[in-house]
Amino acid sequence: MKKVIYILILMTAVVIGQKRQQLSNHSVHVGQINNKSETRDGNVPKHLSYQGLLTKTNGKGVQDGTYQIIFRLYPEIDGETPFWEETQDVAIDDGVISVTLGETVPIDAIPTEAYLEIEIEGTTLSPRQEMTSVFYAMVSDTAKYAQHANYADLDSLPDLSVYANKDTLSNYSLSSSFDSVAYTGDYNDLNNLPDLNVLDQSDTLNYYVMTDSLSAYTLTSNLALVSTSNLYTDLDSLPDLSVYATNDTLGSYTLTSDLDEFATLDTLDTYVLTDSLGTLADQNADNVNITGGTITDITAIAIADGGTGASDNNSARSNLGLEIGVDVQAYDADLADLADGTLSAEKVEYLGNVTSDVQNQIDAIDIGAVNSLDDLGVTADTTELNYVEGVTSSIQFQLDSKQIADADLYDLAALSQSDGDFIVSDGSSWTVESGDDARTSLGLGSIATQETDNVSITGGSITGITDIAIADGGTAASDITTARSNLGLEIGVDVQAYDADLADLADGELSASKVENNEYFISSAGTENQVWTSDGDGAGVWDASTAILTGAGSTIDTEDLTASVAMVTDSDGKVAVSAVTSAELGFVAGVTSAIQTQIDAKQAADSDLDDLADGELSASKVENNEYFISSSGTNGEVWISDG
Repeated sequence: MKKVIYILILMTAVVIGQKRQQLSNHSVHVGQINNKSETRDGNVPKHLSYQGLLTKTNGKGVQDGTYQIIFRLYPEIDGETPFWEETQDVAIDDGVISVTLGETVPIDAIPTEAYLEIEIEGTTLSPRQEMTSVFYAMVSDTAKYAQHANYADLDSLPDLSVYANKDTLSNYSLSSSFDSVAYTGDYNDLNNLPDLNVLDQSDTLNYYVMTDSLSAYTLTSNLALVSTSNLYTDLDSLPDLSVYATNDTLGSYTLTSDLDEFATLDTLDTYVLTDSLGTLADQNADNVNITGGTITDITAIAIADGGTGASDNNSARSNLGLEIGVDVQAYDADLADLADGTLSAEKVEYLGNVTSDVQNQIDAIDIGAVNSLDDLGVTADTTELNYVEGVTSSIQFQLDSKQIADADLYDLAALSQSDGDFIVSDGSSWTVESGDDARTSLGLGSIATQETDNVSITGGSITGITDIAIADGGTAASDITTARSNLGLEIGVDVQAYDADLADLADGELSASKVENNEYFISSAGTENQVWTSDGDGAGVWDASTAILTGAGSTIDTEDLTASVAMVTDSDGKVAVSAVTSAELGFVAGVTSAIQTQIDAKQAADSDLDDLADGELSASKVENNEYFISSSGTNGEVWISDG
């Protein structure tokens, strides 16, 4: 098997689909945006450019040639089932692989994660390579939209569940269409109020006195109840507000101005599509009733749910216990003829030509009474006639088709029979042979007794055969050079040619004489504190050490320095110790610029910022917080100001 190191260089082709134009009309509803985007689906290429380097274990490129490579994409790094697979015959030059993935099998569905596995000539490389953001440019937010024009593919979708759940608000009345009296219940907010200033009060309040005529005025008893109660509920024809959002404010909703390009109006009729929902939207998932149309590309419906549990005829019949030839009989015309309880005469052997009752036909033969065989003209006696019992066809025809008596056949019939015997002739008679005798007569050698999957050759020679594969113990070659290459033993590439100098190194130690300038090598261990010195001409020698530290190092003596402190230079430029410990120096690890500059740039501690640090600012920190709604209330309650 080839052992390879695979260096991956992934490059994607043009896979990021851009929207051709921005939506200029921000007030169009989502359905219009979807329709507009559907034409872009074909613009995103389902291909990936892929390059790599295929090498041997020594880092050199493999031999030039065409290799079969299988590319697979998995949704998990150790998953068993790929969601995409493609086989290509790839021409490799100097070990370089350059292919385009998806040419024969498009890369359609892309999960949230993907891992590439490569199999080359039966060898699967590992580990799988994770596909990173360049690969996922095909399913970026813009590309998702460009592929399918599907509103549901957009990121950060608004939560429309808080809005009215009807498919249109056209049947509802806007709050602006109500007069102020609908909200205040104030008599003074009614239109066409009677002018009571022209009336004089009498001793009681039951009647009003007109200055000219009472016919132009209305008695209080004739006024609607709301005129005196000031109650909103006393109005007639009240609108049904239960179909609206239960809150008195749209604070829990999202204005269309916050929905970017999908809505810009602040009215509710832009939040719910007026024509995007069908009658199926009113049904619950656990009680769906479909009365028309078609259902395709779904998981096979289980038998328990009224389906077959299969997506093809054969599996469906098997699941239902109706497999033809196993559970039920395949249709047959003869069986169908018998199904009514009577088999047609033409279906019975020898009765094909019988068209009426057999006895009646015999009785109708004009030969008179039949009381014996003689009456039928039969000369054979009953014993002789019994010899034809069991005969199923013409006796003469059967006799004519028999073998004429032959002495050799009689001899063969007399031979004893045993498993594995062969009948051969010795030149004068027939005899039975087996084992070695039979093989000798047949011209067969001992190899004839071996099985093709267990052959043992113990001598002779093998020539003119197909090269034996490495997996079968061969070299997969018919010449020395190719055999070495196949076995990874190519001289000068995989293995080193013999060399006397290398042989000298093979024991783990190279002779000094094999190294350049070996005459200057230190040739012995010397004694303690000796120094190897050179005279400037020829090999050096061991000599007593007379060197002492000078300059900056002159302050170092034989005593130990202070433990775990930093080493610095003093005012004279000599080596000294610092008051800073090594642990304190460790605190500056990772610092990339002046510490004081960074400290000066930081925000001073502030309790208000600390309050905001957890992601939620206390209400007390906000101006006018005393007017904030402080609890969720109950369903239908309204927050009212007392002024």
